[in-house]
Amino acid sequence: MLHPAIPRTLLCSAMAATLLALAPGAAQADDSFYVQKTLHVRVAGIDAASTAGAVQLYARLREAARRVCDNGTSIDGDCARRALTGAVQAMDLPQVTRLHQRRTGAAPASAGA
Repeated sequence: MLHPAIPRTLLCSAMAATLLALAPGAAQADDSFYVQKTLHVRVAGIDAASTAGAVQLYARLREAARRVCDNGTSIDGDCARRALTGAVQAMDLPQVTRLHQRRTGAAPASAGA
């Protein structure tokens, strides 16, 4: 079950908007390009306020980040880390954020940042 304060459509929209991969361009601005990929993450039936739900949601986010950063022969690790961090920040769910911080060693985001 989703946390009652978080509408399901908001979560899906946040995921679609934040799980993206930006392909690095060349050093010169006129040679650079960006590719955006989005992936919807199913959140139905997950209570992200519980520890078990946060773990389940985090696993789905991590897998989605890996999928959008897969170039067909390998996974771009930097891309996957950025996509996962962006998704966690966009969702702004305390349990999921704490889990991400523990697993990545990321510093807590400062208020208003």
